[in-house]
Amino acid sequence: MNRSVFKKVAELDIQNTELSEVQVELAIVDDIKKLSSDAEKSVSTFLKAYTIISTQKQQAIADGEMYYKNAAKLETSIKQFEAQASQLGIDPNGSKEYKTAKDLLTRYDIQGVYDRVDSLRKLK
Repeated sequence: MNRSVFKKVAELDIQNTELSEVQVELAIVDDIKKLSSDAEKSVSTFLKAYTIISTQKQQAIADGEMYYKNAAKLETSIKQFEAQASQLGIDPNGSKEYKTAKDLLTRYDIQGVYDRVDSLRKLK
């Protein structure tokens, strides 16, 4: 009888060990499932943000280039206006458009915009 009890105890011990191994394997599978899901969400969010930033970067570069091209032309026109006003003995500051244009070039320095565009181009 002792033998049969020991045999049953040994069988139960083996079954408990096998059950424990299955539970550990299931826990690892659950971890893999959760980590895969988290990684999928993270990479999806990253790729969406990357696409948006990349598009905005290109648009910012294009807008900046357009600004400094237009601002350079504006600067030339302002100098021509000042020369003509001087020849006519007129104060250029009497022109609202002149003051607005000068203010624009003061607030948004052409070289400063150029430097920012250049720094955006260097971003990979």
